Amino acid sequence: MQTLLDTMSASLSSTATPSWAALQALATTAGNAPTGAPAAIEYASREGRSHLTRCAVLAAPDGSSGGWIVTFSDISELR
Repeated sequence: MQTLLDTMSASLSSTATPSWAALQALATTAGNAPTGAPAAIEYASREGRSHLTRCAVLAAPDGSSGGWIVTFSDISELR
């Protein structure tokens, strides 16, 4: 995941580029929030496109962490 994020970051103009450690920390914090909202980092590409990366912990049946759900969205039309 970090390799993918590093590759993406090379084309970004924003200082809020997503890192795997930052997404994991946000997801863990967001997962404990009352709303359970996924963590999100918004950033812009050098071409002026707006992007949103979200991360959430996938819970296993026994309550442990079963993995991660990470989505990458181009939200330029919304902006």
